[in-house]
Amino acid sequence: MPVDDIVLMPMADYGLKLYGNTIIINPRFAADKPEAVRAFLHAFLKGLKDVVRRPVDAVDAVVRRDETLKKEVELERLRMAIRDNIVTPEVKADGYGAVDFARLAESIDQIGLVYTFKAKPKADEIFDASFLPPADERKVH
Repeated sequence: MPVDDIVLMPMADYGLKLYGNTIIINPRFAADKPEAVRAFLHAFLKGLKDVVRRPVDAVDAVVRRDETLKKEVELERLRMAIRDNIVTPEVKADGYGAVDFARLAESIDQIGLVYTFKAKPKADEIFDASFLPPADERKVH
């Protein structure tokens, strides 16, 4: 597929307040092994920042493992993802991993429009920032 044929349709442009990606951790595991969770999130953040800083290297690593991929297409897709989904205005302001609880609550409400919850969660019940690296490490540079 030619790079020019790739079209991005951001959810937010259509009224969705959903967060695009998340890391889900079993609460019991988090309680039993909080340092493992913190270490994983620290390593994930380091990897994410490396991808954002050096997208060519990230794509090269993937293309080496899958000969069906076209480097220029994958690089453009990654740059689009970084620009439109990863390094967003919110991330620039609040850092990687930050959550706006009002937006998260609204996204739960939106999910409830098409999904019947057994028990509707509250935003502060499903997001715990205490496992995240310190705010200064999560800033976009």
